[in-house]
Parts: sequence; structure tokens; C-alpha cells
Amino acid sequence: MSSRKLLLRWSSTGQAHHGVELVSSELANRSPGKVLREVVSQVEDSRFLIVNANSIAPSRVSDAVKSYLRAGGKPRLCFAGGRRALSEIDALGLDNDCVGLMLDSADADTPWSDFAWDRIEAVRFRRDFVEDAGRSARTACVLESMLALAREIGMRTLGFGTPQGASVWGHHEFDYSPEASALRHLPKVSKATHRKAVSRLEAIVGR
Repeated sequence: MSSRKLLLRWSSTGQAHHGVELVSSELANRSPGKVLREVVSQVEDSRFLIVNANSIAPSRVSDAVKSYLRAGGKPRLCFAGGRRALSEIDALGLDNDCVGLMLDSADADTPWSDFAWDRIEAVRFRRDFVEDAGRSARTACVLESMLALAREIGMRTLGFGTPQGASVWGHHEFDYSPEASALRHLPKVSKATHRKAVSRLEAIVGR
């Protein structure tokens, strides 16, 4: 696979810039540092490079970051994952000027206290959660409340849906959305997991 196919592109919904994401499967059986070195020439015009925190062992993160920077990587490295995985990376004491953390797969089950952690600089909302917000007024209200909180504390937001984040219940504005060609590479959660999240949401807001 060429380095060009290793990357998924996220476009800004308000300005003419973009970020890229490393396909998680490429880190499964290869050296993370080597993979990051390979993509440096492909990401020069990007604002950030997302790396799935669950696809790289914490013990290999520091060396991978060093390899990326030595190879001339300029876009900000953004490790994406849940609070536990991100806490392990944060404990490594990496340079905040080069490395950031993104809360990934946020939905109705995500504790709002995770948003308050000052090391989190971005949040990506789960695809099924955003899609459900296009069908359910209650889910749409929860999503909009989470977006409002993220904006208030200065977090960048990433979300799926139409290029403008449109919804039949309103207009959910994300800072970045994936280009159409990237959607097929991004995983969906199981129907059972989605139903569990929806049931919990209904229990919270009432039927």
C-alpha cells in the first residue's frame, strides 16, 4: 500500500484548510515510527495528523513521535482515543507544542467531565450518534449541548454527516468533517452498542 492510501482527509467546514488521519490498520503490524516517517511528505499542507491512540502501545509512542519530528513532520500530531488511553499518553510528558490529544467516539455515554480535562483540545463525535441526531430531537439536543460546551472551552470538533453537518432537527456545525472518500474507512459501532447508548439517553432525558 502506498503512503497516499494511508491517509484519510478531514476538511474544515468554515475555512480552506484540512487535516489528515492515519489509517489505524497500518499500525497493527508495523513500526509506528516507520509509518509516521513514510507519511511526512504526504501531510505537509495539513493542519494536523490524527493517530488512533488504541493502535499504538504507549511504550512506543515517544519513539514514534521522535521519528516523525526527525523526519521533518510539521502538522501537529493528534492522538485520538478514550480518556484512559489518552491519560497514558499524557503521562509520557510529550511536548505540547507538537502533540495534542483528542477525545474520540464521543456520544451520549461520554462523561461530560471528560470535556473539562484541560489536556483535551479536540473531540470527535461517533458517527452513529450524529446520524441519530438527524432523526431524533432528543439526541439532537444532547449533541448540540455537547457542541456548545466544546466551543465554550475552545475545543475543536469533528463530526460525520453531510459536509455541512446538516440535520433535520437543526444545523450541527462541526469544525471538521471527513471527505466522502474517507467514510468507508471509518468504522461503525455494532447495532447492539448503538441501541444501548440510545436506551441510556432516553433514560436520562425521559421518554
